[in-house]
Parts: sequence; C-alpha cells; structure tokens
Amino acid sequence: MSNDYKKKEPTKNEKMIYELYMQLQSIDRSLFTNSALLISLAMNAGIKPERLAEMLINENDKIKEYSVKLNEEIGKLEKEKHKEHDHSHEGHEHHEHEHTEEAQKTEENQ
Repeated sequence: MSNDYKKKEPTKNEKMIYELYMQLQSIDRSLFTNSALLISLAMNAGIKPERLAEMLINENDKIKEYSVKLNEEIGKLEKEKHKEHDHSHEGHEHHEHEHTEEAQKTEENQ
C-alpha cells in the first residue's frame, strides 16, 4: 500500500525518446522561424512567389555560394568581436568572480 502513490521511474529508452521529441520540437520551431524569415524578406524585397520557388529549386549552386560567403563574413565579424572583448589583465588584480547583476552590485557597494 505504501507504494501505491509512487510513480514508476522512466526507463532509459523512455528518457531518450523524450529527449529526441524535445529536440524535434526545437528543430521544428527553428525551421518555422527560418521559413517565416525567408518569406518576409522575399515579400519586402518584392520577389514574386514564382521567382522565389524557381530560385530555391533551380539555383541551388548560387544559394550555396552565397551561404559560404555569408558564413565567412560572419566568422570574420565574430573573430573581431571576440578580440574586442578580450582584455588584458595586466596592471590590476583579477579575482575570480561572477559577472552577474548581483555580483556587480555587491562589488560596487564595497
């Protein structure tokens, strides 16, 4: 009787299936967001649906080339941004601390 209210623990397979389901949900949301972005950009650029369909089907090489160039530019910008955020620790003591709002408020009040 004391075990009547205890729930059975999920098996490893059940946990894995749940994790896969959650990942699929995330992918589905991402795909919807990306397709909505594509459609909204095409609409704002005045591209007719027929032309967009033709581009997506018949101009795959151009799309890949554009994507490669875009990813290269994104990589360059990310490296530059990373360099800007790197700062020298010379000339001051740098103690291990969290960069949260609470930690910053505590540091400011000291």
